Amino acid sequence: MDSGSVTPEIELAGTGPVEFLKSVTGNRLVLTPRAVLAHGTRYTLTLHTTLRDAAGNTLPQRFQASFTTAAGITFQPYLNFPVAAYVSGLDMGDVNGDDRRDLVMTTASSYLLAETDADTLFIFHKGADGKLAAPQRLRISDSVTCHASSAQVGDVTGDGQNDIVISNSGCGIMVYQRTANGDWPRPQRIDNRDSSRIALADMNHDNRLDVVGFSHGGDTVTIWYQLPEGGLAAATSYPISHPYLGTPTLGDINHDGRTDIVFTSSNGLTATSIATTTQAASGGFNVPVYYGTPSGTLPYSHAAIGDVNNDGRNDLVMSLTNARIGVLLQLADGTLGPITLRSSFLSSSGVSIQDINKDGLNDIVVSYPEHYGACGIFYQKTGGVFDVEDMYNQPGIPIDANDDGLMDLLQYTPSGISIFTGSGLP
Repeated sequence: MDSGSVTPEIELAGTGPVEFLKSVTGNRLVLTPRAVLAHGTRYTLTLHTTLRDAAGNTLPQRFQASFTTAAGITFQPYLNFPVAAYVSGLDMGDVNGDDRRDLVMTTASSYLLAETDADTLFIFHKGADGKLAAPQRLRISDSVTCHASSAQVGDVTGDGQNDIVISNSGCGIMVYQRTANGDWPRPQRIDNRDSSRIALADMNHDNRLDVVGFSHGGDTVTIWYQLPEGGLAAATSYPISHPYLGTPTLGDINHDGRTDIVFTSSNGLTATSIATTTQAASGGFNVPVYYGTPSGTLPYSHAAIGDVNNDGRNDLVMSLTNARIGVLLQLADGTLGPITLRSSFLSSSGVSIQDINKDGLNDIVVSYPEHYGACGIFYQKTGGVFDVEDMYNQPGIPIDANDDGLMDLLQYTPSGISIFTGSGLP
């Protein structure tokens, strides 16, 4: 095929042309739209000049073909909540004992925004209709020099009710415990530098949630173990070298039933850009094992742990630079295999693993930065094979905001949140 003879347009009936990239390899013409195509829409491809092969043979001067995109999921705007502060943390969980997951949000100050809502804990309770009510506001008065940087929901006090745990940007953590009458009194404050980010998980295999604290670029991980009688023990710190900037990810990555830690880095060291630190049976953590990424790629932001080839073992999926996602499958010996790459729409800001289309197979959801205005889904097929990325003209973090079992999207910007509820299955 003579690529110089090809000047096609892709036209959506009544709306004008769609921009695309064109490439020709041998006798194969590939057109890649520059933007996400709409779902459930008929497109017409028109080749507007003579198409010649390498021998000079021609097709008619006007060639057309039509196709209809899949229906996909429909997202409708539900909640828009602007705040005059920086949104620093979000989590969902039942915090009032009605078996419905509520939304918890923290804010910090920002020189770019008015600070009317800064240093505030917002609690959006969910009603029986699945909708979030206007938030309850609690001033985080203890955090003056170190602002709230993340929030997690879970029972860390052993009373059978979920607590709210907040990290304070390297100064310490705060534990909010709800009273029997539903009040949130002054929180317990625990000072510690490993508190840039926190996560809740069972870190000693006793079926109790513990608090795990990290500092950016630090050399320790700190854990507050939950005591058998409830409450948190004094901090225990473990020396783990992790000069990483990415958000740590927790999960069982070696199939021993214990929670491990995965660190990722975008610091330019491709040979050690991934580190897995497994929980030791005797307590504490084993020596980190490092995995590299191919030249030209580095972890962009987040990683996700879950089974993506349906073999019963958790795998590691991460967003990478240069419009790639990386998958490391867990092998039978509990180690991770070599990284395999898949092309994505753009370099993503995060990934998650969940069964979107309810077929019993985990899918990969890719989140893109807000200004790209898109998210993508890689659907898993039998045998651990994935379809090409299914794109949506709607950015956001995948959550089930209304507990209907379907994926919704949460837009998370420095100055507020928006929720778009999803309906229909692809």
